[in-house]
Amino acid sequence: EVSLMFGVTGIDRAGVDPNDFTTLGVPLWDPSFDLDRPESQAHVLSICEEIQRNARNLRLTKDAGGQECLMQGFKRYREDRG
Repeated sequence: EVSLMFGVTGIDRAGVDPNDFTTLGVPLWDPSFDLDRPESQAHVLSICEEIQRNARNLRLTKDAGGQECLMQGFKRYREDRG
């Protein structure tokens, strides 16, 4: 399973058992990442669209869940509102 996260600079794994695959650690958030900025929104959207264009090569499974990301839904919402 792969989860894609934005605005994270790393993972704090202090105190995490390296043999416990269910505990990943605590995300270290990037204070400079701002999803309010149109440039950030466009970047996230472009990555989501790239993933969809390459879905066959990525071998997404049927149980992978929805293949629409937040920014695609937000873009459609904005377009519908004019």
